[in-house]
Amino acid sequence: MELDFSGLTEISSLLNAQETGNGIRRVRVDSIQPDPNQPRKTFDEQSLSELAQSILSIGIIQPPVIRSCDGGYILISGERRWRAARQLGLEMIEVIVRDDLDARAQLIENIQREALSAWEIYRVIAGELDAGTTQADLARALGKSRAWVTAHAAIGKMPERLVTALREKPVAGVTDLGQLHRLRRRQKWQKTCWIRQIT
Repeated sequence: MELDFSGLTEISSLLNAQETGNGIRRVRVDSIQPDPNQPRKTFDEQSLSELAQSILSIGIIQPPVIRSCDGGYILISGERRWRAARQLGLEMIEVIVRDDLDARAQLIENIQREALSAWEIYRVIAGELDAGTTQADLARALGKSRAWVTAHAAIGKMPERLVTALREKPVAGVTDLGQLHRLRRRQKWQKTCWIRQIT
């Protein structure tokens, strides 16, 4: 019986096509290099550790975007995710290959990204806590500290005027809101002391 290998060339071509061109692919972490022209130059180590913890908990939700270069890959976006994956010692990660994008795409990606507001984060955290998730479990899942979760959870106990200020964005974040809340309580306490003194 003679074996027919005539289809191997076609199969080989299909397999090679999966390893080249645009699309989702699993690649070795050490085959990816950061772009020296990347606009973002500083990476907060604490933030990277938190991201690594989140990846450990739920994986990489949005794969980094890369392009082929000299037998390896150059990052277009997602350098923080790539660094966190290296920090965890991952050998392979899922990526999106976009050989049709140039360095300008990095700048656009960084400019257009809009982080969730403190109010939006609070609403998610409040919903999770109402559903029975503990602050400790939520902190682990999000890759954040327990104090970070507690600070956001505390928004629901603040006076409505402060919550409105956060929702409508005159107050930028939870830290500013917490300081305003402490200042308001101090003023209330001082006013109470003053009234007691004159009565």
